[in-house]
Amino acid sequence: MVDAVRSVPGHPDHVRVLGHPYVDIWQSVRPERLGLAGWPVVPRGQPWKHGVCAALGWPHGSQADVARAWQRILAAVRTYADLQPTLLASVEELIDFVTDPDPDPPGRRSPDGARGDEGVSAGRAAAARRCRRAGDPAG
Repeated sequence: MVDAVRSVPGHPDHVRVLGHPYVDIWQSVRPERLGLAGWPVVPRGQPWKHGVCAALGWPHGSQADVARAWQRILAAVRTYADLQPTLLASVEELIDFVTDPDPDPPGRRSPDGARGDEGVSAGRAAAARRCRRAGDPAG
């Protein structure tokens, strides 16, 4: 898929394809926020969200049950610190990509003297400020 997107004439520099290592975005929430030591392991072939709900003893017979489970998980998130760093890294990369109209213009240097992606970008700095305002010491 990435190669297909990059092969579009005139646009490969305007597309960024990112992902995350989680089976589902639910896993990006730190399990301890829900009082768990870790996310349940769901056997291959079983719907993951239904398997998680079943393992946790939560209702899971309908899509409405699964939606309520997501609301419960989401309600446990208070700050960026409640999310896994690998998700945040992808989000920061996307912010950098969409907020920097020319990622490496000639002669531009970051505050530390590096060029291009080696320096601190405006998007990453803005993300760090949002984390600090939200009370996240990691920001």
